[in-house]
Amino acid sequence: MPNTGKRPRDLDMLLPGDLLFFNAGPTTGAHIEHSGIYLGVDDRGHLRFVSSRSQANGPTMGDLAGESILDGTGYWATRLRTARRI
Repeated sequence: MPNTGKRPRDLDMLLPGDLLFFNAGPTTGAHIEHSGIYLGVDDRGHLRFVSSRSQANGPTMGDLAGESILDGTGYWATRLRTARRI
């Protein structure tokens, strides 16, 4: 998935375990500041991921800084820039 500086359109290509990269800061475009791991589709049909918190006390699934889903127009969904599979 190329980093075009915009939200990718081909999210259906993601597989659980893929690494996700976000532009979560004031710099616009292709800049990367945050990462997460794709978990797959949850029981509500949302594309779910886990990532680090803004505080040093474990991973988050949306209890801080917006719900951890990639679909829709939420905080993280609009800031996703690319994904990689290793």
